[in-house]
Amino acid sequence: GPPKASGVIPNMWYAPRVDVCLDSGWLLAYTVVMQKSTRRQMIKWHRFLAKGLELSVGRRGVLVVAEVEVTQNPPKADILLLRRESAQWTPDQMAVLPDGIRESRAHHVLIEFKYTESLTLDALHQALSYEYLYRTTNDLTGEDVRIFLLLAKTPGADRLQTFGYEATAQAGIYMSKQEVIRHIPLLVLNGLSDAPHNAYVKAFASRRAEKAKAFSAIRTQPDISDELLTYFEVLRTVWSLPEGVAMDETLTPERVMEIGREWKRILIQHTPPDEMDALLPAAYKQHFIEQGIEQGIEQGIEQGIEQGMYRTLVEILRRRLGEMPTTVDERLRKCTFAQLNTLVNPALDAATWEEFAAYLPTQAE
Repeated sequence: GPPKASGVIPNMWYAPRVDVCLDSGWLLAYTVVMQKSTRRQMIKWHRFLAKGLELSVGRRGVLVVAEVEVTQNPPKADILLLRRESAQWTPDQMAVLPDGIRESRAHHVLIEFKYTESLTLDALHQALSYEYLYRTTNDLTGEDVRIFLLLAKTPGADRLQTFGYEATAQAGIYMSKQEVIRHIPLLVLNGLSDAPHNAYVKAFASRRAEKAKAFSAIRTQPDISDELLTYFEVLRTVWSLPEGVAMDETLTPERVMEIGREWKRILIQHTPPDEMDALLPAAYKQHFIEQGIEQGIEQGIEQGIEQGMYRTLVEILRRRLGEMPTTVDERLRKCTFAQLNTLVNPALDAATWEEFAAYLPTQAE
Protein backbone atom coordinates (compact mmCIF):
# COMPACT_ATOMS: atom_id res chain seq x y z
CA GLY A 1 0.00 0.00 0.00
CA PRO A 2 1.00 3.69 -0.04
CA PRO A 3 3.62 4.84 2.44
CA LYS A 4 2.33 6.13 5.76
CA ALA A 5 3.52 9.10 7.77
CA SER A 6 2.91 9.73 11.43
CA GLY A 7 3.70 12.83 13.41
CA VAL A 8 2.64 15.42 15.90
CA ILE A 9 1.35 18.93 15.57
CA PRO A 10 3.98 21.58 16.40
CA ASN A 11 3.79 23.64 19.57
CA MET A 12 2.64 26.71 17.66
CA TRP A 13 -0.78 25.13 17.32
CA TYR A 14 -1.30 24.98 21.09
CA ALA A 15 -2.67 21.48 20.57
CA PRO A 16 -2.11 18.11 22.28
CA ARG A 17 0.02 15.45 20.63
CA VAL A 18 -1.99 13.20 18.33
CA ASP A 19 -0.37 10.45 16.26
CA VAL A 20 -2.52 9.65 13.24
CA CYS A 21 -1.37 7.99 10.05
CA LEU A 22 -1.66 10.16 6.95
CA ASP A 23 -1.95 8.46 3.60
CA SER A 24 -0.07 9.84 0.61
CA GLY A 25 -3.20 11.48 -0.78
CA TRP A 26 -3.74 13.66 2.28
CA LEU A 27 -0.04 14.55 2.38
CA LEU A 28 -0.16 15.56 -1.28
CA ALA A 29 -3.19 17.74 -0.65
CA TYR A 30 -1.54 19.34 2.36
CA THR A 31 1.65 20.03 0.41
CA VAL A 32 -0.25 21.82 -2.35
CA VAL A 33 -2.61 23.82 -0.13
CA MET A 34 -0.50 24.74 2.89
CA GLN A 35 3.24 25.14 2.26
CA LYS A 36 4.06 28.38 4.06
CA SER A 37 6.20 29.71 6.93
CA THR A 38 5.00 29.97 10.51
CA ARG A 39 3.54 32.80 12.55
CA ARG A 40 2.61 32.21 16.18
CA GLN A 41 -0.88 33.32 17.08
CA MET A 42 -3.35 32.03 19.62
CA ILE A 43 -6.09 29.95 18.05
CA LYS A 44 -9.63 30.47 19.33
CA TRP A 45 -10.52 26.83 19.80
CA HIS A 46 -14.01 27.60 21.12
CA ARG A 47 -14.88 28.72 17.58
CA PHE A 48 -13.89 25.29 16.23
CA LEU A 49 -16.13 23.58 18.78
CA ALA A 50 -18.89 26.01 17.80
CA LYS A 51 -18.47 25.19 14.11
CA GLY A 52 -18.80 21.48 14.79
CA LEU A 53 -21.97 22.10 16.79
CA GLU A 54 -23.28 24.45 14.11
CA LEU A 55 -22.86 21.75 11.44
CA SER A 56 -24.52 19.12 13.65
CA VAL A 57 -27.14 20.29 16.16
CA GLY A 58 -27.26 23.69 14.43
CA ARG A 59 -28.80 21.96 11.41
CA ARG A 60 -31.48 20.46 13.66
CA GLY A 61 -33.29 23.53 14.91
CA VAL A 62 -30.84 24.86 17.52
CA LEU A 63 -29.21 28.28 17.26
CA VAL A 64 -25.43 28.10 17.73
CA VAL A 65 -23.53 31.33 18.48
CA ALA A 66 -19.73 31.27 18.74
CA GLU A 67 -19.15 34.59 20.52
CA VAL A 68 -21.95 35.72 22.80
CA GLU A 69 -22.77 39.27 23.85
CA VAL A 70 -23.19 38.89 27.60
CA THR A 71 -24.01 42.57 28.13
CA GLN A 72 -25.81 45.26 26.19
CA ASN A 73 -22.48 46.92 25.52
CA PRO A 74 -20.07 44.27 24.14
CA PRO A 75 -17.20 43.07 24.04
CA LYS A 76 -18.24 39.58 23.16
CA ALA A 77 -17.21 36.68 25.38
CA ASP A 78 -15.39 33.58 24.20
CA ILE A 79 -18.29 31.29 25.00
CA LEU A 80 -20.80 29.34 22.94
CA LEU A 81 -24.55 29.62 23.02
CA LEU A 82 -27.00 26.85 22.17
CA ARG A 83 -30.55 28.14 22.11
CA ARG A 84 -33.49 25.90 21.37
CA GLU A 85 -36.99 27.07 20.55
CA SER A 86 -38.85 23.83 21.30
CA ALA A 87 -40.11 22.93 24.79
CA GLN A 88 -37.48 20.21 25.07
CA TRP A 89 -34.67 18.69 23.05
CA THR A 90 -35.95 16.64 20.13
CA PRO A 91 -34.62 13.10 19.52
CA ASP A 92 -32.88 14.44 16.42
CA GLN A 93 -31.08 17.09 18.48
CA MET A 94 -30.20 14.72 21.31
CA ALA A 95 -28.51 12.42 18.80
CA VAL A 96 -25.68 14.97 18.47
CA LEU A 97 -25.65 16.60 21.92
CA PRO A 98 -23.21 15.42 24.62
CA ASP A 99 -24.13 14.02 28.01
CA GLY A 100 -25.00 16.69 30.54
CA ILE A 101 -26.22 19.18 27.95
CA ARG A 102 -28.76 16.79 26.44
CA GLU A 103 -30.36 16.39 29.89
CA SER A 104 -30.58 20.13 30.53
CA ARG A 105 -34.03 21.74 30.48
CA ALA A 106 -32.67 25.26 29.96
CA HIS A 107 -33.53 26.98 26.68
CA HIS A 108 -30.25 28.92 26.75
CA VAL A 109 -27.15 26.76 27.16
CA LEU A 110 -23.83 28.58 27.55
CA ILE A 111 -20.59 26.68 27.02
CA GLU A 112 -17.22 27.90 28.24
CA PHE A 113 -14.62 25.75 26.49
CA LYS A 114 -11.09 25.36 27.81
CA TYR A 115 -8.82 23.69 25.27
CA THR A 116 -5.31 24.58 26.43
CA GLU A 117 -5.93 24.92 30.17
CA SER A 118 -7.78 22.81 32.71
CA LEU A 119 -9.84 23.75 35.76
CA THR A 120 -8.73 27.09 37.21
CA LEU A 121 -10.15 29.74 39.50
CA ASP A 122 -10.19 32.19 36.60
CA ALA A 123 -12.22 29.77 34.49
CA LEU A 124 -14.84 29.51 37.23
CA HIS A 125 -14.89 33.28 37.74
CA GLN A 126 -15.48 33.71 34.01
CA ALA A 127 -18.27 31.13 33.99
CA LEU A 128 -19.98 32.84 36.92
CA SER A 129 -19.78 36.27 35.32
CA TYR A 130 -20.82 35.07 31.85
CA GLU A 131 -23.88 33.30 33.19
CA TYR A 132 -24.92 36.20 35.44
CA LEU A 133 -24.44 38.92 32.82
CA TYR A 134 -26.15 36.97 30.05
CA ARG A 135 -29.10 36.05 32.28
CA THR A 136 -29.69 39.53 33.70
CA THR A 137 -29.10 41.35 30.42
CA ASN A 138 -31.71 39.20 28.69
CA ASP A 139 -34.19 39.22 31.63
CA LEU A 140 -34.01 35.45 32.04
CA THR A 141 -34.41 33.26 35.11
CA GLY A 142 -31.98 30.75 36.52
CA GLU A 143 -34.06 27.97 34.98
CA ASP A 144 -33.82 29.57 31.54
CA VAL A 145 -30.01 29.61 31.45
CA ARG A 146 -27.40 26.93 32.18
CA ILE A 147 -23.65 27.26 31.72
CA PHE A 148 -21.31 24.30 31.28
CA LEU A 149 -17.53 24.30 31.60
CA LEU A 150 -16.02 21.96 28.99
CA LEU A 151 -12.44 20.86 29.64
CA ALA A 152 -10.23 19.27 26.99
CA LYS A 153 -7.66 18.40 29.67
CA THR A 154 -8.53 16.28 32.70
CA PRO A 155 -8.09 18.11 36.03
CA GLY A 156 -6.24 16.33 38.80
CA ALA A 157 -8.01 14.94 41.86
CA ASP A 158 -6.57 17.67 44.08
CA ARG A 159 -7.83 20.37 41.74
CA LEU A 160 -11.32 18.86 41.69
CA GLN A 161 -11.29 18.64 45.48
CA THR A 162 -10.23 22.28 45.80
CA PHE A 163 -13.43 23.40 44.13
CA GLY A 164 -15.64 20.68 45.60
CA TYR A 165 -16.25 18.82 42.34
CA GLU A 166 -17.24 15.16 42.51
CA ALA A 167 -18.01 12.60 39.82
CA THR A 168 -21.66 11.95 38.98
CA ALA A 169 -23.33 8.80 37.71
CA GLN A 170 -22.56 9.97 34.16
CA ALA A 171 -18.99 9.41 33.01
CA GLY A 172 -16.99 12.60 32.58
CA ILE A 173 -19.52 14.87 34.33
CA TYR A 174 -18.74 16.52 37.67
CA MET A 175 -20.84 18.67 40.01
CA SER A 176 -19.61 20.88 42.84
CA LYS A 177 -20.93 20.97 46.40
CA GLN A 178 -19.80 24.57 46.84
CA GLU A 179 -22.83 26.82 46.83
CA VAL A 180 -21.44 29.49 44.53
CA ILE A 181 -20.56 27.11 41.68
CA ARG A 182 -22.92 24.19 42.25
CA HIS A 183 -24.86 25.24 39.12
CA ILE A 184 -21.77 24.95 36.87
CA PRO A 185 -21.27 21.34 35.71
CA LEU A 186 -17.88 20.22 34.42
CA LEU A 187 -17.76 18.17 31.23
CA VAL A 188 -14.34 16.53 31.08
CA LEU A 189 -14.02 15.45 27.45
CA ASN A 190 -11.47 12.69 28.11
CA GLY A 191 -13.92 11.07 30.52
CA LEU A 192 -17.13 11.19 28.48
CA SER A 193 -18.51 7.85 27.36
CA ASP A 194 -17.87 6.58 23.84
CA ALA A 195 -21.54 7.01 22.91
CA PRO A 196 -21.93 8.46 19.38
CA HIS A 197 -23.74 11.55 20.66
CA ASN A 198 -20.60 12.57 22.59
CA ALA A 199 -18.28 12.28 19.59
CA TYR A 200 -18.69 15.83 18.25
CA VAL A 201 -17.28 17.38 21.43
CA LYS A 202 -15.04 14.48 22.44
CA ALA A 203 -13.06 15.00 19.23
CA PHE A 204 -11.57 18.02 21.07
CA ALA A 205 -10.32 15.90 24.01
CA SER A 206 -6.61 16.13 24.83
CA ARG A 207 -5.87 12.40 24.95
CA ARG A 208 -5.12 10.92 21.54
CA ALA A 209 -6.85 7.62 22.31
CA GLU A 210 -10.10 9.40 23.22
CA LYS A 211 -9.74 11.66 20.20
CA ALA A 212 -9.27 8.67 17.92
CA LYS A 213 -12.39 6.95 19.28
CA ALA A 214 -14.39 10.11 18.71
CA PHE A 215 -13.24 10.41 15.10
CA SER A 216 -14.06 6.75 14.53
CA ALA A 217 -17.58 7.31 15.88
CA ILE A 218 -18.05 10.40 13.71
CA ARG A 219 -17.08 8.51 10.55
CA THR A 220 -19.67 5.81 11.23
CA GLN A 221 -22.60 8.19 11.77
CA PRO A 222 -25.27 7.04 9.28
CA ASP A 223 -26.68 10.48 8.45
CA ILE A 224 -23.61 12.70 8.78
CA SER A 225 -23.35 15.41 6.12
CA ASP A 226 -20.38 15.57 3.78
CA GLU A 227 -19.64 19.08 5.06
CA LEU A 228 -19.53 17.99 8.71
CA LEU A 229 -17.42 14.90 7.98
CA THR A 230 -14.96 16.94 5.91
CA TYR A 231 -14.67 19.51 8.71
CA PHE A 232 -13.61 16.91 11.26
CA GLU A 233 -11.33 15.08 8.81
CA VAL A 234 -9.42 18.29 8.13
CA LEU A 235 -9.16 18.98 11.88
CA ARG A 236 -7.92 15.43 12.43
CA THR A 237 -5.23 15.91 9.81
CA VAL A 238 -4.19 19.33 11.11
CA TRP A 239 -3.85 17.90 14.61
CA SER A 240 -1.60 15.12 13.30
CA LEU A 241 0.77 17.11 11.08
CA PRO A 242 4.40 15.93 11.13
CA GLU A 243 6.77 17.77 13.46
CA GLY A 244 8.09 20.97 11.92
CA VAL A 245 5.35 21.55 9.37
CA ALA A 246 4.47 25.25 9.44
CA MET A 247 1.83 27.69 8.22
CA ASP A 248 1.80 31.46 7.87
CA GLU A 249 -1.82 32.00 8.82
CA THR A 250 -4.00 31.75 11.90
CA LEU A 251 -6.22 28.70 11.66
CA THR A 252 -9.96 29.45 11.71
CA PRO A 253 -13.07 27.29 11.22
CA GLU A 254 -13.68 29.07 7.93
CA ARG A 255 -10.16 28.24 6.76
CA VAL A 256 -10.66 24.61 7.77
CA MET A 257 -13.79 24.43 5.60
CA GLU A 258 -11.91 26.05 2.72
CA ILE A 259 -9.02 23.61 3.10
CA GLY A 260 -11.50 20.73 3.01
CA ARG A 261 -12.91 21.91 -0.31
CA GLU A 262 -9.41 22.43 -1.75
CA TRP A 263 -8.23 19.01 -0.60
CA LYS A 264 -11.20 17.24 -2.14
CA ARG A 265 -10.57 18.98 -5.44
CA ILE A 266 -6.86 18.08 -5.38
CA LEU A 267 -7.50 14.48 -4.35
CA ILE A 268 -9.99 14.02 -7.17
CA GLN A 269 -7.54 15.49 -9.68
CA HIS A 270 -4.70 13.20 -8.57
CA THR A 271 -6.63 9.98 -7.98
CA PRO A 272 -6.28 7.42 -10.82
CA PRO A 273 -9.59 6.37 -12.43
CA ASP A 274 -9.38 2.79 -11.14
CA GLU A 275 -8.83 4.00 -7.56
CA MET A 276 -11.62 6.55 -7.88
CA ASP A 277 -13.95 3.81 -9.10
CA ALA A 278 -13.07 1.71 -6.05
CA LEU A 279 -13.68 4.66 -3.69
CA LEU A 280 -17.07 5.69 -5.06
CA PRO A 281 -20.06 4.19 -3.20
CA ALA A 282 -22.39 2.01 -5.27
CA ALA A 283 -25.24 4.51 -4.90
CA TYR A 284 -23.13 7.28 -6.47
CA LYS A 285 -22.06 5.03 -9.33
CA GLN A 286 -25.67 4.07 -10.07
CA HIS A 287 -26.69 7.74 -9.95
CA PHE A 288 -23.97 8.69 -12.43
CA ILE A 289 -24.86 5.78 -14.70
CA GLU A 290 -28.55 6.62 -14.70
CA GLN A 291 -27.80 10.31 -15.20
CA GLY A 292 -25.46 9.50 -18.07
CA ILE A 293 -27.97 7.18 -19.74
CA GLU A 294 -30.74 9.74 -19.39
CA GLN A 295 -28.57 12.51 -20.80
CA GLY A 296 -27.37 10.21 -23.55
CA ILE A 297 -30.91 9.34 -24.57
CA GLU A 298 -31.93 13.00 -24.61
CA GLN A 299 -28.85 14.01 -26.56
CA GLY A 300 -29.28 11.09 -28.91
CA ILE A 301 -32.87 12.03 -29.68
CA GLU A 302 -31.94 15.66 -30.29
CA GLN A 303 -28.95 14.73 -32.43
CA GLY A 304 -31.02 12.20 -34.36
CA ILE A 305 -33.70 14.76 -35.18
CA GLU A 306 -31.09 17.33 -36.24
CA GLN A 307 -29.28 14.79 -38.41
CA GLY A 308 -32.54 13.74 -40.02
CA MET A 309 -33.46 17.34 -40.87
CA TYR A 310 -29.95 18.01 -42.20
CA ARG A 311 -30.05 14.98 -44.52
CA THR A 312 -33.50 15.96 -45.77
CA LEU A 313 -32.34 19.47 -46.68
CA VAL A 314 -29.20 18.13 -48.37
CA GLU A 315 -31.28 15.74 -50.49
CA ILE A 316 -33.71 18.51 -51.54
CA LEU A 317 -30.91 20.93 -52.42
CA ARG A 318 -28.85 18.39 -54.37
CA ARG A 319 -31.84 17.34 -56.46
CA ARG A 320 -32.66 20.98 -57.25
CA LEU A 321 -29.26 22.71 -57.42
CA GLY A 322 -26.70 19.96 -57.96
CA GLU A 323 -23.55 19.22 -55.94
CA MET A 324 -23.44 21.24 -52.71
CA PRO A 325 -20.52 23.67 -52.28
CA THR A 326 -18.27 22.85 -49.34
CA THR A 327 -18.77 26.27 -47.72
CA VAL A 328 -22.56 25.83 -47.78
CA ASP A 329 -22.31 22.31 -46.32
CA GLU A 330 -20.05 23.48 -43.49
CA ARG A 331 -22.44 26.27 -42.53
CA LEU A 332 -25.44 23.96 -42.79
CA ARG A 333 -23.85 21.40 -40.42
CA LYS A 334 -23.49 24.07 -37.73
CA CYS A 335 -27.20 24.88 -37.71
CA THR A 336 -29.44 23.89 -34.83
CA PHE A 337 -32.68 22.00 -35.38
CA ALA A 338 -34.67 25.24 -35.13
CA GLN A 339 -32.43 26.91 -37.72
CA LEU A 340 -32.63 23.91 -40.05
CA ASN A 341 -36.41 24.03 -39.82
CA THR A 342 -36.44 27.64 -41.11
CA LEU A 343 -34.41 26.61 -44.18
CA VAL A 344 -36.98 24.18 -45.62
CA ASN A 345 -38.85 26.78 -47.72
CA PRO A 346 -35.65 28.49 -48.97
CA ALA A 347 -34.37 25.06 -50.03
CA LEU A 348 -37.55 24.54 -52.08
CA ASP A 349 -37.56 28.06 -53.57
CA ALA A 350 -33.91 29.07 -54.14
CA ALA A 351 -32.76 29.10 -57.77
CA THR A 352 -29.02 29.16 -57.04
CA TRP A 353 -26.65 28.20 -54.26
CA GLU A 354 -25.86 31.87 -53.67
CA GLU A 355 -29.56 32.58 -53.15
CA PHE A 356 -29.91 29.73 -50.64
CA ALA A 357 -26.69 30.71 -48.84
CA ALA A 358 -28.18 34.12 -48.17
CA TYR A 359 -30.75 32.45 -45.90
CA LEU A 360 -28.17 30.62 -43.78
CA PRO A 361 -27.98 32.14 -40.26
CA THR A 362 -24.88 34.21 -39.65
CA GLN A 363 -24.47 32.78 -36.12
CA ALA A 364 -23.84 29.37 -37.71
CA GLU A 365 -20.78 30.60 -39.55
